[in-house]
Amino acid sequence: SASHPPHRMDWFQWAYPASPQAQLVTQTRQLQQQLSKIYAWSIRPFFVLGDLASTVGTPNQAKPFSRIINNTSMELIFEQIRTGGDRNFGYLLGDRTAKEAILIDPSYSPSTIVNRATAQHLVVTHIINTHGHHDHTEGNDEAALLTSAKIAAHPDGPIGPDISLDDGQTLTIGNLQLECLHVPGHASDHLVLYEPTYQLLFTGDLLFVGKVGGTTNNDDATVEWTSLQRVLTAFPDNSTIWPGHDYGVRPCSTLGLERRSNPFLLCDNLEAFLNLKHEWPTFKQTYGLK
Repeated sequence: SASHPPHRMDWFQWAYPASPQAQLVTQTRQLQQQLSKIYAWSIRPFFVLGDLASTVGTPNQAKPFSRIINNTSMELIFEQIRTGGDRNFGYLLGDRTAKEAILIDPSYSPSTIVNRATAQHLVVTHIINTHGHHDHTEGNDEAALLTSAKIAAHPDGPIGPDISLDDGQTLTIGNLQLECLHVPGHASDHLVLYEPTYQLLFTGDLLFVGKVGGTTNNDDATVEWTSLQRVLTAFPDNSTIWPGHDYGVRPCSTLGLERRSNPFLLCDNLEAFLNLKHEWPTFKQTYGLK
């Protein structure tokens, strides 16, 4: 049977329906309006989809990606990278807007981290070591050769850095700030690094997920205990922890979670901490820890 135009529909719209492209634009804009009433400012990046839909079938008129997202929301570049060795982690930290980055502990795979910086059009300005043990400094020379960046570390270490990072010093990477805290114990030159805007805490070999850095005697362990207490009081609990090795049951944690679950941080005093250090193999086996 012959079809008839729906009730009250304009005859011209019925006889000459809109193209699929025009329908997509209309539907997308209607969805924009509905969502904007529900979520207000939180969906602002979605509003460009109406413009994007209008480019369907016209690739030469495609909108740049800067119209699709707010680039300032992607300012942070932060990658945790496995670098070999004994489950080592290296890190890339950068500012996309400033096109600057640093490498942290490039270790055994410096080219891997450098390649990630290059892929994102970043200039590496510094190579930072959390401490001077060879499994964290092994990649320094190659990373410096590939990037011409300066090596930065605490001056008490064995590597003789180009730039000395002392306790309380701040290093700038574009709009990012990296605060340095001297935390000896595992190593005399050990630093933790903190980026306050995104609350990123790079703990090296001082603090792992569920564990702490190894020490060879009570004197070093005592110094480490003091350093750990300093970290616990210096930074907020929602700081995310990014260690130097994947020694725990997860690759990262938060300071608050470690405060409440890490056996070493649960010790009430130095004596209990030292005892746990001595009894760690038995304690770990008893509780089925990794």
